[in-house]
Amino acid sequence: MLSGAAVRKRVKRRRFYVIPSVVLLLLAAGRLPVAAQTAAGADAARSQADEFLKQASQLNAPGSSAVSSLVASALQLAPDYSEALYARARIAMADRGTTMEGIADLRAAIRSASWRTSDPSEAELLLGQALLRTGNLAEARGVALHLVNLRPEDGRNLLLLARTLERSRDTAGEQKTLSDAAVRFPEMDEFRLLAAALRERQGRRAEAVTAIATGLRYHPDSLPLLLAAARLERAPAKQVAAVALYAGKGGTDPLADVMALESAPASQKQAFLTSFLGHAGLGRQDLIDRVVAAVKSSKTLSAAFQSALIAYSGSRDLDADRDGYWEDRWQLDAGRITRWTREPAENGVAQYASDFKSGMPATLSYTAAGNFRVTLTFSRYPFIEKAAVGGGSTYFVVPYTLQCAFLQTAASGAFSGLSPRIASRIVTPTVDQLRRGSSHSEDYAADGVTLLRHLSLARGMPVFMEEDVNGDGRMDHRVWFANGTPIRGERSLGGSSLFAVKETWKDGKLLSDITDTDGDGRPDFRETYGGNSMKAWDYNEDGKDDCREFPGPGGTTLREISSALNGVFDVRIRTQDGRIVEVTKAGVEEKVSGDAARGVTWIGTPAAPGAAPDLSAPDGVQALGSRSYLVFRSAGITYAEEVK
Repeated sequence: MLSGAAVRKRVKRRRFYVIPSVVLLLLAAGRLPVAAQTAAGADAARSQADEFLKQASQLNAPGSSAVSSLVASALQLAPDYSEALYARARIAMADRGTTMEGIADLRAAIRSASWRTSDPSEAELLLGQALLRTGNLAEARGVALHLVNLRPEDGRNLLLLARTLERSRDTAGEQKTLSDAAVRFPEMDEFRLLAAALRERQGRRAEAVTAIATGLRYHPDSLPLLLAAARLERAPAKQVAAVALYAGKGGTDPLADVMALESAPASQKQAFLTSFLGHAGLGRQDLIDRVVAAVKSSKTLSAAFQSALIAYSGSRDLDADRDGYWEDRWQLDAGRITRWTREPAENGVAQYASDFKSGMPATLSYTAAGNFRVTLTFSRYPFIEKAAVGGGSTYFVVPYTLQCAFLQTAASGAFSGLSPRIASRIVTPTVDQLRRGSSHSEDYAADGVTLLRHLSLARGMPVFMEEDVNGDGRMDHRVWFANGTPIRGERSLGGSSLFAVKETWKDGKLLSDITDTDGDGRPDFRETYGGNSMKAWDYNEDGKDDCREFPGPGGTTLREISSALNGVFDVRIRTQDGRIVEVTKAGVEEKVSGDAARGVTWIGTPAAPGAAPDLSAPDGVQALGSRSYLVFRSAGITYAEEVK
């Protein structure tokens, strides 16, 4: 048997030989239409993909990494190939956590309709079953109706329709479908069971009993029918006998043990309790309360059941719709709850999940309005300590002000080791309520540890904020608020502990900032924002602007310089895309010359040979030889203009 790598190597060698020779000749002659060339290429890619799919099917290990790798290789060759999409969908559907990916692949496979070997109706049936399970009832119904019309001879299609109508509570449609099924597929037990369940819901128990009895005439050894017959039996002795018949045929559903435990005489109950425990009955949440009621009158049975409960480790599930997939799951360790999950869509995405500590909820996570995840952490249940909202802020709630209760009160005298009862409807706080009830919020980096922002709150409105803008682990920006609106702020420069930049805010917008670059207490740079944005430098720190920069016409930038540093702007520099295009002084154009050796571009007269600016110093006036020059940077280029 070839390995996946060997198959890929062989396919690579054959890649240019799988196209029919006539197609190659037409391509060479340039006489094949473009559409035909495209179709030929797609057909060739699918043929190559088939090599990988064949190898995957021969491995006989569904879901293994080797099979997944081969299917992935097929999809790389032919991304829209129905056979490859269907293969990947079957792998995904085997794992509850990838159900939605499987559904997406099934839809794509059906839409592409590029089948070669598989029956497309099988893919559509798998899609319909997945849609039904995940609650997409309208789409599931459409799929079922299409299949019933396409393949009326296949009873599975009608069964999908019947189950979809049952879940949709379309009683009239369900009854009509089941009546049709009784005539066309009289030997399918699933229809008998659905018909009996429908009769029970309608209060027509005698007809339900008749439906099951009729089915047993066809299949007297059918375990589902035998279990249903036992469940419908009202006479205790007959019910115990029906359970014995079911068990004698090999039935192991712990529901049968519970029914017998409820109906059997006291002398037989121990055997049925033992059978219940042996059939993994402690993993069935729907049966636990019935066992509690059945053994509570016997100290011996109660003690035995209590011992089993507190020793139990594993999952305990509630499958309310009896489709084989749980909606609620409790995880227990030696009888103590560690986690609870509610997943009504049965698709691997939890609606609610709670971690427990010492038997009480420690966290509760859920999907809030807006489709983002919220995780509440409790200080002492049900009081909320903090709430992590999506990938954003964590709110720290004022102690004992907000709560979220979702546990129901346990009955007095209850056994230890029972799963906590969860409310069917959980009322969670809104994000606005969390914000209003919090003293502050914090934002963290992707590692969940590095603090990026701290925001103090009062009645939900910000009061003070500090943040790490450059992610170096130090808070370098602060903002103060009034009535929730920023009014002033400050920033540090280059990781310094001094906050040299002072910000002015107005109407919630940054209006301007003033910077003391060298930290001597005298501002030397300011910037305004908005419609009249401008940067201004005071190089000699005398309180007067020596240089200013602002947007010019046509996407240019204008920089004006006071060459005498006296507030009179006599030099104007016009740049385009970061390059100087014109320099004038007192209205007369100045010469600009590059000096690669000294790393500077001179405006006007260069400094004497041997006099080079200190390129590590900040913008400002430097003595170069016997003269002073204003040295500044623009778009990564260093310029020098003589100060006279």
